[in-house]
Amino acid sequence: MKNFIFDLYGTLADVRTDEFSHNFFVRLAPYFKSLSEKDIDFEAAFNRLFAEQDLSCGREADIAGVLTKLFAAAGKSYAKEQIYAIGYELRRAATQKLKLYPGTKETLAALKRRGKGVYLLSNAQALFTAPEIESLGLKPLFDGIELSSDYGKRKPSPDFFNYLLNKYGLDASDSVYVGNDYPSDIMGASAAGLKSIYIRTETSPEDKEPKDGFDCIKYFLNGSHRELYAYLLNL
Repeated sequence: MKNFIFDLYGTLADVRTDEFSHNFFVRLAPYFKSLSEKDIDFEAAFNRLFAEQDLSCGREADIAGVLTKLFAAAGKSYAKEQIYAIGYELRRAATQKLKLYPGTKETLAALKRRGKGVYLLSNAQALFTAPEIESLGLKPLFDGIELSSDYGKRKPSPDFFNYLLNKYGLDASDSVYVGNDYPSDIMGASAAGLKSIYIRTETSPEDKEPKDGFDCIKYFLNGSHRELYAYLLNL
């Protein structure tokens, strides 16, 4: 196998957040108000603006755009860089856990030393995820990083997978996708002609797993990253 393409959250990194939950808005109310001129119901306004987005046909949500409109409704106009900074602060406040699974960095580095292509393809918002990739020390280990908010579509859309393959000139027959969400990662990769490997972790939607067999070259239902990474290094 020449190229290894990974999902991020739940696959390489364990993350738990309560972002944009009711509890989140209650806790962050003073922060929202400190950045505003008008006193508005931020939770109701956020939910309304989010619901107005067209998320049909696999389109990705634009959280940066929602936040821009949210603060505009509160009487403030922020540039893109400011919105990204605010968004990251909100993400940090919502994050309860963010850490790599054991052996992640070592495995990605070992694949690169062996001349393999190492890529990231993730359903994620760039204003949150780009800084987290940096903070986790992962950015130098990837030959390419593609996030759904930048592309405008999300997995399982095969368009998103094909975008990465075409952008970096990868042959699907020599590439494998690794993910922890069966419908999004495994079925999406299959629709794009990619081989795939499934690992069930604490955040995997088990109720969406197939009942009659897994359409991938290997699966790890025990969530063992030690076994997964050993397999990848021998693939």
